[in-house]
Amino acid sequence: MDDNRLSAEIHRERIYVASSENGQKTSGASTTPQATGELPGRLVTIDSLRGVAALAVVFSHVVGAPTWVERWPPADPIVGIAALFPLGFAGVYLFFIISGFCIHFRYARQLESGQAPRVDFVSFWKRRIKRLYPAYFVALLLYLAVKYASTREFSSWGALDTTLHLLLLHNIDSRTSHTICGVFWTLAIEEQLYLAYFALLAMRNRFGWKLSLAGSFIVRLGWMLFFTLFSEGIYKTFHIQLSLPAASAQYWFIWILGAISAEAVCNQVKLPHWCRSMPLAAWLVATAAVLHLLRFWNLLRTPAIDLGVALALDTLWAVGFWLFFNAVIAYEVTNRRRSKLPRLVTLTAAIGTFSYSLYLTHLLVIERFCRALGWSGNVHLELLLILPAIGFAYVFYLIIEKPCVDAPRNNSRELAAKLTAPGNQAS
Repeated sequence: MDDNRLSAEIHRERIYVASSENGQKTSGASTTPQATGELPGRLVTIDSLRGVAALAVVFSHVVGAPTWVERWPPADPIVGIAALFPLGFAGVYLFFIISGFCIHFRYARQLESGQAPRVDFVSFWKRRIKRLYPAYFVALLLYLAVKYASTREFSSWGALDTTLHLLLLHNIDSRTSHTICGVFWTLAIEEQLYLAYFALLAMRNRFGWKLSLAGSFIVRLGWMLFFTLFSEGIYKTFHIQLSLPAASAQYWFIWILGAISAEAVCNQVKLPHWCRSMPLAAWLVATAAVLHLLRFWNLLRTPAIDLGVALALDTLWAVGFWLFFNAVIAYEVTNRRRSKLPRLVTLTAAIGTFSYSLYLTHLLVIERFCRALGWSGNVHLELLLILPAIGFAYVFYLIIEKPCVDAPRNNSRELAAKLTAPGNQAS
């Protein structure tokens, strides 16, 4: 795709990002209305990618680890396809890229418009808490209620575990990172990356993106080294069992890739053409998938090779999905006025609007249904659980999440109405 053509299209379009920044749409350049059937003036592909990432994670949890595949290829084609669903865990990488893009998009837009960008720490956190925490809190209470109803136990360790979850610090200790719900560890990482965003802005303004991205990768390697050298001593001294894969330092560079894409869309940085290469993206993701399966089936015989692959996997997944993300955004920007987006994109975009609720609640539905109906281990029946998981998530979205999303918009409209009322206008 021609870079000049993409840049021109970006300036001709009014781009709205379905940003989780404040539950509102953040604007882009001009004001051309759309008449193509998709949401007007909105990057539908952002919602679509959210939907894809959420569905990938749901599929991975419906099927679970494919230990039931006794031979390959299996005789049942459905079993063979389902054996690949656990790779859906990689949707988490796409979520981090989207998050970095959406959070930084407001700052990038200010740069593009010639304003002096400013991110107020207190206002930023007020928006984040109002947007994300209520739905998380309600989901946490639901999981705790179900867990207590099953065990009728609540120990001092359970109280500590719950407290860490309430503070979104449960990913610090590997014994609490996956306890109440197997996906909540990523939400703790997300909040910690929001805190790191202010350090990122300082790095970006002082050193630029290349050194900032390199620095984040060094932080990741440094965390691995620190874990290797000191985790055992920290456990003996403080009784904290550090978690290597659930640490925010592991994912900071992935989040930063999304922030760089935000500035690319706003013409503040120019990405090389290969950064939007779909074939290269497919090659990287396929390579990561194959290596992951080789590790899962213990086919990497030597510990040194296994360690090297483990270190490379996050990077392969992240860069592959980043290229895919850039290509999809560029496609919509350059084609939205010419034709409708594919129906699959609009369908996944619809799911993307409540993807946060789906991410929060799907394990509750899947685990309870499997246990109640005795479907565990039956792949054909387990796949049917996807529909009730989506349905429950949508109801949860309407009742719990959507009011939190709409509140800032309603407050803004009320304030605007007061300011424009006849009694408040200058005579």
